[in-house]
Amino acid sequence: MNRRTLIIAGALIVLAIILLLLPSLLKKPAGTTPTNNTAQTQPVTTNVAAFPLDTAKVSTLSAQAQKEFDFAFTKAKEWRNDVAPAAVIVKYTGSIDDKNGKNTYAFVSPSLSQFYFTLTFDQAVNASGENNFQRILYFKEDYFLPANTAVMPINYWKLNYLDALKKADDLGGKNIRTDNKNYDVNLVLSAQTGAYLMWDVEYLVNGTKMFSVSINAYDGTVK
Repeated sequence: MNRRTLIIAGALIVLAIILLLLPSLLKKPAGTTPTNNTAQTQPVTTNVAAFPLDTAKVSTLSAQAQKEFDFAFTKAKEWRNDVAPAAVIVKYTGSIDDKNGKNTYAFVSPSLSQFYFTLTFDQAVNASGENNFQRILYFKEDYFLPANTAVMPINYWKLNYLDALKKADDLGGKNIRTDNKNYDVNLVLSAQTGAYLMWDVEYLVNGTKMFSVSINAYDGTVK
C-alpha cells in the first residue's frame, strides 16, 4: 500500500470518528438551558395588595348603591310613611368581590319604633340583569345595631361604602387580605346619639376581628 493510499485511508478513518462522535458533541448537557437573545415574555403576577375592585367596577357599584338606597327608601315608606334611615350595612364574605357582597338599608319609624325595616340587595346581578333583594322586619332587640343608634343625618353622608372601604384597605385592611386567602369585611354606616355619622369597617378571619377602623362619613377623617 503506497503512501498516498495510507493518507487517504487515515483521513477517512478520522472523518468516520468525527461523524460518530458528532451527535454526542451536539447533545445538550443536562441542566442547561438554550440561550435566546430575543425578549422573553414574563409571567403576569397579581399584586394581592392592590384594591380588588377595578375603577369600572367601583363606578358601577357606586351608581348601583345610590339607586338601591332610593328604592329601599320608597319601599320603606310603603311600610310606614314616617320612616327615616337608620343604617347602611355592607358585607363581603370570603373576599372583596361583588359576587360575595350584600348591601342592607335599615329604616326606623317613630310611630312604630320597636322595629327595623330592612332591604338587603345582592351586589351581583342575576341572569336577568337585576339585583335580587329581600325585605325583613326585625325587632330592634333582635338586630345587631346598638340601642343608642340614632336617625342618620344624611346631609353628612358624603363618603359611600366604596370610599370607606378603599380608605380602610389603605389603613391596614390590605394586610389582612395579603395574609389570608379567605376573610370577611363588614361596613356599618350609622350615628349613635350625640355622635358623628361614621363608617365602622372591620376585617375578620374565621370570625375573629383582625383589623377595624372608624371613618367619618362627611370628611373621611379617622377616629
